Amino acid sequence: MELQIKEKEFLVLNHLDIFRSIMDIDPVHGSTGLRSEEIVACLLKFKEEGIVVKEMYEGRERWKITPMGNKVANSYRQFILAKTGQKEAIIKKCEEFEDLNVNLKELVTNWQMKIIDGIPIINDHSDPEYDSAILKQIFDLHENVIKTLEEMASIILMYKNYIKRLDLAIKKLREGEFNYLIKNKDSYHNVWFELHESILKLWGRERME
Repeated sequence: MELQIKEKEFLVLNHLDIFRSIMDIDPVHGSTGLRSEEIVACLLKFKEEGIVVKEMYEGRERWKITPMGNKVANSYRQFILAKTGQKEAIIKKCEEFEDLNVNLKELVTNWQMKIIDGIPIINDHSDPEYDSAILKQIFDLHENVIKTLEEMASIILMYKNYIKRLDLAIKKLREGEFNYLIKNKDSYHNVWFELHESILKLWGRERME
């Protein structure tokens, strides 16, 4: 019998499907905007239905998605696309985001490494002009990202939260908190990774390295 899940439950399952397992519900709260008790209730329901399993890992409890959970998540994604009646428009936005992803990967690499006399070296961030040039390109890219996400969020509401999270990371970067590009748990790169995985799964594509 096909399992039925609700919209809020899918948000939790989608997070699990992206990361495969969780040991802390705080990131799920940040991702979904749901309260802790709502997340726990979803996980307990999923456990009863065989969508996730609860196990011990390195002395801590871990929630892990099962193959059945993966199938349920994919089925719900297809339901979402069909329900919108705008599948082609959504796929177009997924393609746009993939192009933006290529650009961000290059910029992050340039932030981490510099080419000196044709040789890549670690960027020690001692050249503010170099770093500023990279950040300006990221800020410009962000504007295009938000346009794409706003159009997606107007059709599929769950992408609205990613706009909020990326905007916050950009705000921190503009204020000089450069760990919000990569290192912080709520960094632009970390939120982007989750968003990219979510879009790929909705699109039915595998990550291309």
